[in-house]
Amino acid sequence: MTRYYCSGFDLDNFFGHGLGDMFKTELEDTKSIVYIPAGVEKIEKARAKHIPNFTKHFKNVGIEFESVNIITPELSPAEAKDMIKNANFVMLMGGDPYKQKDLCKSLNILDDLKNYNGVMLGLSAGAMLMSKYIIITPCSDEFPNFHIEPGLDLDNISIYPHNNTSDKEYPDELVSGDEVYKKSDLLQVAKDYGKFYLLQDNLRENGLTDISIIRSSAEKIEFYTENDGKIWLVDKDITLVKIMNRWTFDNDELFELVRNGRKRGTCSRNSDEEPMAKIGDVQEIYNSRGETIRIQITAVRKCRFCDIDDAWAKIEGEGDLSLAYWRTVHIDFFNKYFPDFQETDWLELNEFVVI
Repeated sequence: MTRYYCSGFDLDNFFGHGLGDMFKTELEDTKSIVYIPAGVEKIEKARAKHIPNFTKHFKNVGIEFESVNIITPELSPAEAKDMIKNANFVMLMGGDPYKQKDLCKSLNILDDLKNYNGVMLGLSAGAMLMSKYIIITPCSDEFPNFHIEPGLDLDNISIYPHNNTSDKEYPDELVSGDEVYKKSDLLQVAKDYGKFYLLQDNLRENGLTDISIIRSSAEKIEFYTENDGKIWLVDKDITLVKIMNRWTFDNDELFELVRNGRKRGTCSRNSDEEPMAKIGDVQEIYNSRGETIRIQITAVRKCRFCDIDDAWAKIEGEGDLSLAYWRTVHIDFFNKYFPDFQETDWLELNEFVVI
């Protein structure tokens, strides 16, 4: 089984930063997805807005489920259990984690979720329910007090979402929308209940969204980020978790070129606002079969697409190694994913070695 703990997504492109490719390697089939809303009052909005939106974003990355189902109080416990048992993907939606827990408890499906063996994603409240403890500190008029109780404890970790800031150090008070998180409160929870993680879905003024996600598979915990997403560990202090970037190519042929040593570099579109890789960074590349290669960045620079030369085409190691071939396949690639692509756009060029 594979589980994802999420705070939120890039609202324009939920799964298009590599997350959808990860889903496709993990899904054994796409016969059924089950959505679990965070409380009875969230059901109609889930049906009318959120589920159609998720369906669209799944389709954008090539995933279409034959059957789309939602857990509601009208179901019998047996029907709800069968839905979960037969689902290829279970999504616990956002809202109030305690009401979500009550809904699941009323249908007697908490143990079914604990024993579920497919792909599960918890979004905001859903990720909190998946946690060892559901943690809420005094942060708003809606949540004026500490409220902490056991969650499903699927992976012996706890998360607290929406800790949205671009700061490199966690502030004494973090203001995120209508909520205020106090560092002292978070440290008190860690002292009383054990360490936990802070996730974010931080929408910046330039329109980029910093995303952080925790993935659990085969008793292994991995950290995944988009843009400048951050994950903090709350223990005796609040410290940034060192993240290893994990990504995939557009096709497995490029993965094989890295594995056999022919491909020693890659490029990506990069605006001035986007953070660049750093020399020494370790990254993990995966293919459609779930195989992985770890690389270490040895050189980083920026170059306009139109200024790419023969030397870089050889470093990328694709096709006949010519600049003409490189230009053809990369124009096709960037036009596919960036409709506004121009040959004067800046690219980030990363050289690497396999480690």
